[in-house]
Amino acid sequence: MIFDMTTSSLLQHWVIFCRVVDNHGDLGVCWRLAAQLAMRGKQVTLYVDDDSALQWMAPDGCEGVKVLAWPNDNAVLAPYAPADVVIEAFGCELPPTFQAAMAAWPKAPVWINLEYFSAE
Repeated sequence: MIFDMTTSSLLQHWVIFCRVVDNHGDLGVCWRLAAQLAMRGKQVTLYVDDDSALQWMAPDGCEGVKVLAWPNDNAVLAPYAPADVVIEAFGCELPPTFQAAMAAWPKAPVWINLEYFSAE
């Protein structure tokens, strides 16, 4: 039997990190993933460095998805809420403060590096 992380009641809080590099395709993929997880009852926090495209991409937002600004890489360790799953999307690197917070959580999260191939 294959374990489906999206339906597990044990993995409730998901965090997705996304940087907009040269277009809004990365943000579109991350937004769709966040919205689909929320529709399955997950709590999702999406950290993004440029959320301007969400004004036309998802003007009404999505219940269960919280969009936050990308954390300052030089910030003092913030009290990040422990997550069950952390997704580092498309080559962005997690901020050092977030990595330090993850190391301090009582339970290590599932850490996923999401990548894709293109025909370019």
